[in-house]
Amino acid sequence: MKLLFRAVSNATPNIVFFASDGVNADELSVYGYSRKTTPVLDSMRSQALIALAAVTNSSKTSSSTTSLLNGLLPTTTHMLFPPQIFTGPFATFSFPAVLRHFGYVAMQQTLAFYADAGQMNMRGAFDFRERRKTIGFTPGLASDKIRNAFELEYIFLSQLLHRGSERVLHATGLQTMDNVYAAVQRLTSSALARQSDRGRVDESVEFIKHTDRPFFLHIHLLDTHCCRFVGEERRFFGEHPSDPQVVERDLYDSVILRTDGYFGEIIQALRDRQLLDNTIVVYSSDHAYGWRVDERIPLLFFFPHGEYSGEIRSTVQLIDVVPTLFAAMGAEIPRELEGRSLLYPSSCRRCGPRTPSLLSIRHRPIRRAFGRQLTARKVWGSKNWR
Repeated sequence: MKLLFRAVSNATPNIVFFASDGVNADELSVYGYSRKTTPVLDSMRSQALIALAAVTNSSKTSSSTTSLLNGLLPTTTHMLFPPQIFTGPFATFSFPAVLRHFGYVAMQQTLAFYADAGQMNMRGAFDFRERRKTIGFTPGLASDKIRNAFELEYIFLSQLLHRGSERVLHATGLQTMDNVYAAVQRLTSSALARQSDRGRVDESVEFIKHTDRPFFLHIHLLDTHCCRFVGEERRFFGEHPSDPQVVERDLYDSVILRTDGYFGEIIQALRDRQLLDNTIVVYSSDHAYGWRVDERIPLLFFFPHGEYSGEIRSTVQLIDVVPTLFAAMGAEIPRELEGRSLLYPSSCRRCGPRTPSLLSIRHRPIRRAFGRQLTARKVWGSKNWR
């Protein structure tokens, strides 16, 4: 896959969201775990802004992932898990949609149904989802006004066409239909390569290699998904290696180690193209192991040249990621967002004062990425619903 695009601006940072499903922060050596499960993250820790007490906004992958992308609570958008979808202004309210408005190209690498933005009706967010080219959303077009008026009917017909064509092609032997449930549960060894984490990382690396525009890349890996690790290579061994619970823990840690290697491949791809010093990388998870919401999840920011490196000791949420990036890029934080910037207390809206002593951050602002003011109303064309 070779994508040729016109360069827009060298001063505009690329952005990578890297997430691994169902990971506890306590299982990562970068958070102090005794096993060396994250050597790549360990080597980069001095350059990171690391949240020591990050929590998810939902136990469901779909809603926690969308909260990461739009900075809104699932209880606000009423999008918790398929078949629920975004409707009204929420359908076009997302961080990658804003970036695309300013010339970015956006790709999402994840699994259909569980975390696919398109299937949740997050419109205009991505140019590519896995290998598929998507149809963009441009506010103000007559066709989009018609779609807004008949949104549910449009989604029903498009899903009917997609699923029907998949089954026809599968029945005629022209194309193998994706078994999403089998892929996420690892019930079969015959899952398509592009449904595997190995395939997602390979396609992401190719995207980085051949994209000549500022880009937003969202990678959500599934190998760490609870609770089947059948056939996984065991890299760690507990005191009682035959105990099923010990085996599960050993395999879980082994998969985290492999995922850390995948993260290293993404970082190396950025280095190879000399893009790392102009890229913001966010490492996270959607929820803790076993869909728990009462355990810490990893959340690390890597800004260019180690800007803002340090530790955040107060409790933060996934909805804080988008306002943090708006602040880092020198853009106005949209008032619709329900999270808060983790960089400057003054950037927080409607969340009360934040105690500066809770942060150990080197406050050195990154250069402005945009030459014009960014507002939610200008990009999304939506009114404030609060």
